[in-house]
Amino acid sequence: MPGPRKWLSLDWLRKKTRQEAPADKAKRLGLEIGPAGVTYRQARAFADRGVAVELLTATAQPFAAGELAKAQDEAWLSALRDAMAPRASTVIDHAELALKSLIDSTLDANELKWLGIDEAEARRTYLQFPARMPAHEATTTAKRRQKDLRAQTGKARLAALTERFKKLGMGKIAGRSLARRFREDLPFLTSVLELELNIEASLEDRDLDRFATVPDAELPAAVEAFMVRPRQLLIAKLQDQMKELTRRIKTLPHIELLTDADIAATVAPYYGGLNRDLKKRRARSALVAVEERAREAKYLGDVVKLQEQRGAYADVAAYYPVARAMKRELILYVGPTNSGKTWRSLNELAAGESGSYLAPLRLLALEGQEELEKRGKPTSFLTGEERDIRPDAKFISSTIEMLNVEQPVDGVVIDEVQLLADERRGWAWLAAVVGAPAKKIIMTGSPDCVDIVKDVAKYLNEPLTIHECTRYNELRVAEAPMRLRDIRPGTCIVCFSRRDVLKIKATIQDNSDLQVAVVYGNLSPQVRREEARRFREGEASILVATDAIAMGLNLPIAEVIFYTTEKFNGEEVVPLTASEIRQIGGRAGRYGFANFGVVNALNQKSLDLIQESLRAPQEMLTPPYFVAPGRNHVRIIAEVLQTSSLERILTFFDKAIEFSDDRFARSNIDDLSYLAPYVDDRVPFLDVTERLTIASAPVAIRNETVVRWFLDRMLRSFQDPAKPARFPEDLDDLFDASRQFDRESARSPLELRDAEDYLKTLTIYAWLAYRYPDVFTRVDDCEQVREAVNAYVERSLRSNMKKKCASCGVELPGSFAFKVCENCHAEKKAGHSRRPDNASSRRGGGHKKHAGGGKRGR
Repeated sequence: MPGPRKWLSLDWLRKKTRQEAPADKAKRLGLEIGPAGVTYRQARAFADRGVAVELLTATAQPFAAGELAKAQDEAWLSALRDAMAPRASTVIDHAELALKSLIDSTLDANELKWLGIDEAEARRTYLQFPARMPAHEATTTAKRRQKDLRAQTGKARLAALTERFKKLGMGKIAGRSLARRFREDLPFLTSVLELELNIEASLEDRDLDRFATVPDAELPAAVEAFMVRPRQLLIAKLQDQMKELTRRIKTLPHIELLTDADIAATVAPYYGGLNRDLKKRRARSALVAVEERAREAKYLGDVVKLQEQRGAYADVAAYYPVARAMKRELILYVGPTNSGKTWRSLNELAAGESGSYLAPLRLLALEGQEELEKRGKPTSFLTGEERDIRPDAKFISSTIEMLNVEQPVDGVVIDEVQLLADERRGWAWLAAVVGAPAKKIIMTGSPDCVDIVKDVAKYLNEPLTIHECTRYNELRVAEAPMRLRDIRPGTCIVCFSRRDVLKIKATIQDNSDLQVAVVYGNLSPQVRREEARRFREGEASILVATDAIAMGLNLPIAEVIFYTTEKFNGEEVVPLTASEIRQIGGRAGRYGFANFGVVNALNQKSLDLIQESLRAPQEMLTPPYFVAPGRNHVRIIAEVLQTSSLERILTFFDKAIEFSDDRFARSNIDDLSYLAPYVDDRVPFLDVTERLTIASAPVAIRNETVVRWFLDRMLRSFQDPAKPARFPEDLDDLFDASRQFDRESARSPLELRDAEDYLKTLTIYAWLAYRYPDVFTRVDDCEQVREAVNAYVERSLRSNMKKKCASCGVELPGSFAFKVCENCHAEKKAGHSRRPDNASSRRGGGHKKHAGGGKRGR
């Protein structure tokens, strides 16, 4: 008696019979092999019915295996057929029945009528199958094509029904009365919110067929009756959603500023046309819209309150009551570079009994101190992080941001007054011109600043005297570009990045006996001063500098060579303006050192731009003049917003502050805004005006190391008086970090960059220490370490920082761009090409990586 039926696999059959596998025998006898076994040839007889069925050995019964194994080749095929015939007939019958059922259900007479085709055409279009398609695939294909057919006929029927609606004047089924159902529970829903129910969303195929048979006169009533149930379901769903939406709206900040009509008008667009697929995203979108509307109402309300106090901040001149109480005289010395403007202005300043020289750079402030003392005037020196206060001095030379607007003096010199039009630093020049408490406001500037100085004088209603200065010697443009190998002593090469400065320096010193001094922004002021001194006194015959020299550094430059006439402005690389080229190129040929100055470039394209710029007529600068947020602004905005968040105050300043005159605008405060939220978080216990001061620290926000030291360590030194006293941050590790610079000099530009960043961090400490001496008590230690690291940087710049091959240690040229020498690179490349494919396997599984190897080790 045979056991339970099983699917017969070929492997099972081969093991059971210990005979030749049926698949192998079938192949030897010329039979076809299907995906899972032997194909029964006679199944092709059904191809004319549109179906091909693969009969697998799996359809044979296990009890037939013995008979099949005993059969010889001649009788084997017949035995196989006899064993499989019952199963084959069943499979074929099932396939035929499945297809017939699908054909009958798909080719419905009504659907064919809407489609506009006859049954034969529909069969050819939708129900035609390849002759050898298996039954299961035929079934899947039929279902898919049936769905396509119904979708196509449904669109045609819906279009016809919609056309009938239009002819009868029905349109969409309106449900405006629905709004009344919600007013009792949802008071903010008024007639502004008109709800519509879309009948199309509720129609099924059977409904389309039913409406097709309804006469026109009865159609409106039939549709209304049909919509009762969908309307009830939708109302229930909408009510639940509206209750939740109302609850959440009531908890929104500042929602009390909106009327019911405001809320309804905001919600209405999200519920104008309803259908059965009402989803929560409508509620979410409506909630977001209401929240934004409430926030906007709050903002507009705050703006109105701010406008009510415009008298306290709108008039920029009123910021400086001491200056307004004085009778001031404005004097402008205007002219190109090397025309003696600063020299004349200092002479006029020294004629008084007290005064200030305000410079754009620390180096110029140092020069101002020296020049005033040459004229017999003891002068103090003041910057954000340095103090050299002379007890008997009545004159101060400082950077312009350090202006004291409370201490009246006889005169003030404001150098490079054309920077009034600078978006980032122009606020300091505006404060100096408008607020310096001096009898004489003496300004120096380039010819393009005349109009804006006249404009400010008119605004202040103060007399202005203009002295025009002419250049002492001629400025020439070279006839042909200069080659670096032909460079002459007394030349300054101007680049616009630290990398280019160091590369040019290394190239010149590698290929000549010339000594090179460098000046770029990342250097500390002390190092820049020392490098300028080396060039001025002839210890270095070539100067490679950034455009810092355009700010008026007095150096004995015979020729200025532009390394490039393009620079990165923070967003993209742009050509230099004609004004920038004049200002930089004009440093060539300092009076007393050369009879004329020469401007040149390293390529013809740059030289052509220089010639064009120097010949072009001078374009005058125009307003606006920029105002930075001061303590008065912060105090007023804090009162209006009822907040102590510096971040919110600065954001509001940047968007809402307006001035009484169109010539003034808000300054760029990106750096300040970046630090504000961190300062709020670290020192929330300090007054908001103090936090403004701290956020104004000279932090290079693009330098992550410097920013981390400032935020995570230095600000932690401030202690909350409301909390128990704790040990202050001693910052020992900050000063101990100087030990890594104990060696003679930097061995690479990367080590030099580390020292420059370290000096920036120490500068921030010094800046804070002068403002908060009770918190940052180690200013003497800071100055001592700064002096030592500055000396390290100076030695490094003179040493040429010889690079060494990372592989063999041979000395490399300073301008060499790679870490290994050419020989080591060639050997490594040749070694890779000779190494067999299995070289790595010869090292064995116990190979260990060097602890310092790879990028992680370094």
